[in-house]
Amino acid sequence: MQRNLCVSMIRREKKNYFSNINSSDITDNKKFWKTVKPFFTEKIQIKSKITLIENQTILHDDRDDENIEKIISEDNEISEVFNNYFINIVPNLNISTVISGNDDFIETNDSISNAIKKFSDHPSIFMIKNKNLIQNKFSFCNVTFEDVLEKVICLNSTKASQNTDIPTKVIKTNSSFFAEFFSENINYCIENSKFPYDLKLADVIPVHKKKSKNSKDNYRPVSILSNISKIYERSMYEQIETFFESIFSKYQ
Repeated sequence: MQRNLCVSMIRREKKNYFSNINSSDITDNKKFWKTVKPFFTEKIQIKSKITLIENQTILHDDRDDENIEKIISEDNEISEVFNNYFINIVPNLNISTVISGNDDFIETNDSISNAIKKFSDHPSIFMIKNKNLIQNKFSFCNVTFEDVLEKVICLNSTKASQNTDIPTKVIKTNSSFFAEFFSENINYCIENSKFPYDLKLADVIPVHKKKSKNSKDNYRPVSILSNISKIYERSMYEQIETFFESIFSKYQ
């Protein structure tokens, strides 16, 4: 009975709301649907503050240790809990690592050199060498203004970006200005074999996936990269893809 009454009231309020809308005032289609969507569905994303409940153990000298539940709502504490949880997800799985490779090498501080030496005797490396596919060494070439301009125009304005990013719409609206700056900067990076450090950083957002919202176990991390980093990545990706197109199988 109560549910039917609530449904009836909601319907009546919807009807009253839409009957008072003047159609001549509706000029922005996107704004209109953003306004009316909550009246059609309850599946609305609400950016509510996250509150976690953590089990903590209090050590006592004179009696048994005590387990308590602590409510965490401060932003700094929430960030710290999620950070520690996310970075330890894989180690906590206790998966044994089995890597076959050449163990007779001297390890250095360069992880790339270590990988090359460790897998120097891998069958796939012999196959590439036998086919004489590595006669030409890969190297990046400088990009042009036109290439970068195309990538700026193709940026997706609907994709999430970092809070400190220049809005994608602003970049696309002033595409020529930004393309000139990006092309010069990308060429500088290529000539100096460096990728901008800030573009490697990601905003990690905890997204609720199931069950209780008060448990960190029920969240998954979503990494949001800078919208500008996509321009740099695509410029380099295209050159790498072109080089390996004749080497890798079409199924790879």
